[in-house]
Amino acid sequence: MEESSRTERIALDFCAKTGLVEARRWMERLIWKLLDAVGKSAPLVVEANCVDGRDTEIFLQRGARIVSVCASEKQLEFARRRVPDGDLRLLNLERLDLPTEKFDAVWWVGHQMAKSDTWQILSELARVLKSNGLLTFDIRTDVGENLDELKTLLPQFEILECESYPIDFFTNGLMHITACKR
Repeated sequence: MEESSRTERIALDFCAKTGLVEARRWMERLIWKLLDAVGKSAPLVVEANCVDGRDTEIFLQRGARIVSVCASEKQLEFARRRVPDGDLRLLNLERLDLPTEKFDAVWWVGHQMAKSDTWQILSELARVLKSNGLLTFDIRTDVGENLDELKTLLPQFEILECESYPIDFFTNGLMHITACKR
């Protein structure tokens, strides 16, 4: 299977799973926690891999200013239907055309990247995050990603929270992490 179609299928599967009421509430809780932790009105957030725009919509409803990026035009089409006035951009996640140290928070959840891609993308997301900004993302324990390796690759971050996804709607070893850039 071609990599882009595999990625599209995984993204749509993730959307279907997170569309379930219980899963949606869990994801909303994570967004609210992030915004509360940022502690400012109208924080500037970058969302990597916005897929269908559901999280973008929640961020906007909570008063965030958000730039939502995705490497897939097809996924952006879904997001544009949900948030037609959103700041949605087609960008390579490994080389974001965004300013350095500009954002108060980064949101990158539910990804299904290869391990080497994950570390490269996290490094790029760290670049656009302000000092004391919050990075919220997932790692895939099913492919060997782990916190010790993360701490080595991103030493400027302090891990604030780790939480496994509920097994009833995700079974692929995703772990949700929030970290602060020092």
